[in-house]
Amino acid sequence: MDLDIYEAGLELRNKILRIPLGKSLYDENLSIEKENDFYGLFLENVLSATLGIFEESPIIAHLTSFAVEEKVQQMGVGSALLNFVENDLVKMGFKEIEVSARQTALGFYQKNGF
Repeated sequence: MDLDIYEAGLELRNKILRIPLGKSLYDENLSIEKENDFYGLFLENVLSATLGIFEESPIIAHLTSFAVEEKVQQMGVGSALLNFVENDLVKMGFKEIEVSARQTALGFYQKNGF
């Protein structure tokens, strides 16, 4: 994994997922992510969306750490990344995809078939 891209993902996740809650991602134990895979969507060479997955079982993937830059929200960027990841997970043999999300993301996931 390219460390610069991972760091960009951390910055985006912190900005979108932690700072609004008065928290910092950098205060957390990130070693739990060492087995996670991360996907990113780049617009004009800038990481604009990121999504992590981990294997819950050999047939169940769990989505985590999904963040989309505010200026491109509501433009289909998150849905495009989610669709790509879903297709990739199916190709890898996963039969089920689970997600834990904030209440504010419920509509997004429902719109995308969850």
